[in-house]
Amino acid sequence: MQKNRIVIIGCTVLLTLITFLFRHQIVNKIQTGMLKNIGVSPFAPKIHHPAYNSTYYNHKIFSLNGVEKIFPHRVNSMERFQYLYSQFKGFECDIIIDPVHNVFYIAHDPEEASSLTWDHLLEKDDQKKMFWLDVKNLTVENAGSFYRHIHLLDNKYDIKNRIIIESGNPVPLKQIADSGYLTSLYFPVIDSSKKLYSDSAVSLYIANTGGLISQDVFWLNLMNKNYPHKKKMIWDISFCTSLNSGLLRKYIADTTVLLSLINIKSPGYK
Repeated sequence: MQKNRIVIIGCTVLLTLITFLFRHQIVNKIQTGMLKNIGVSPFAPKIHHPAYNSTYYNHKIFSLNGVEKIFPHRVNSMERFQYLYSQFKGFECDIIIDPVHNVFYIAHDPEEASSLTWDHLLEKDDQKKMFWLDVKNLTVENAGSFYRHIHLLDNKYDIKNRIIIESGNPVPLKQIADSGYLTSLYFPVIDSSKKLYSDSAVSLYIANTGGLISQDVFWLNLMNKNYPHKKKMIWDISFCTSLNSGLLRKYIADTTVLLSLINIKSPGYK
């Protein structure tokens, strides 16, 4: 009897340890299995909109349907990128500009920057996937460096029609949009009053570019109310959302939304 108890306890400990070590892989299988059940279906037909010029019209974002409109949030390591590569049409990455060396580091915050650059991911990108680039430190001062390096990367990897450049700084973002790249303004909100914040630079971006706007899904209704003709990108990174097929179908079916980020688990999450 005592031996049986020891065996049971040992097996329980071992199972718990295995589950802990492979928790990301296990959850990923559950998440991606649910997404496969949603599948590619005509929830959102290809979008034709007069606000988008021929460069934007040819952008891959407008060919996405069904579950293809779902991207994983914060793909900021090579391990995570390679693990998720076959599962999605594209990925959101955080970018830190180094204007001195003309390098785009993959990092959410400057102190997290390592030797990994976006160039490294592009070198492994055999299938030419899409990238939502959340540029954390785009300014008027480094916009020239950003444009020069992105242009070099476009010549090398043919990325112009498969990247979306996101920033909360409307002035340099409009400059990049004017050069033909699809952009998205991380739309500033005033939390206390639950209103969208706007100034002359924001208004200029909204009125004079075919670019997108992006925010947490909490603000989607407000964005639609204020700018019904602007296409949006949203994120809902609650873990529960990643397992809620009904809610994801709702995001997919919303024709005002071109992309949605969710919290997909994998090894290498940073």
